[in-house]
Amino acid sequence: MHISNPIHRAWSALAAFVLITAPAQGMTLEQLNGKRITFSVSYNMSGRNAHGEFTGAVSTTVGQIQISGNSVSGSATRTVTYQGKTLGSQSGTLSGAIGKPQQGTFGGNYVWLLDGNSLVHLRTVKVGGLKITINFTGSGCSVRAPIMHEVGAGETTSQSVFGGDVVVHSVSKASTSCSMGG
Repeated sequence: MHISNPIHRAWSALAAFVLITAPAQGMTLEQLNGKRITFSVSYNMSGRNAHGEFTGAVSTTVGQIQISGNSVSGSATRTVTYQGKTLGSQSGTLSGAIGKPQQGTFGGNYVWLLDGNSLVHLRTVKVGGLKITINFTGSGCSVRAPIMHEVGAGETTSQSVFGGDVVVHSVSKASTSCSMGG
C-alpha cells in the first residue's frame, strides 16, 4: 500500500515509532517466584595482594539463588586460581529482600533490584563494587557481572581469598553461564 498524502505518512511513521519504542513489560516478582538460578562468572585478573604483584589469576564466582515472594535467598563461592593452583575460596550469602539495602557477609553493602527483565545485585567492596545482572530470556537466563571502578577513590580493592586485601589493576571477563529452574 502506497501512502502519498504527507499527513497519512506522518501518522503512519508516528504509529510505527510508538509501536517500536513502546517499552516491553518486564518480569514481575510473581513470575520469578519459586525460580532457582545458578550462575558462574570468571575473570582474568592482575593486581597486588599480600604476596605482591600478580598477573594471570582467575577468579571464578559460582552462585545459587532462590526467589520466594519478594526475597532472594542463596549463596556464592569465589575461588581464585593462579598458575593452575587453587589459592583459596570464600563463600558468602546473597540473601535479602528485593529493594532493601543489606549488609554484606564480608563487609560492604548490597541491594537486589528488579529492572525490566533483569534481576540486579549491586554490591560495594572496600573500594569499588560489583554489579551482577541476571537477564531472563524466555525460559533461560544470561548473566553479566562487571567489576565497577569507584571514580576518584583509587583502584578497586576487596578482601582477598587468603586474607588481607587484593587491589585490582586490571580485570577482563573470561566466561559466564546461567541456568534457571523451578
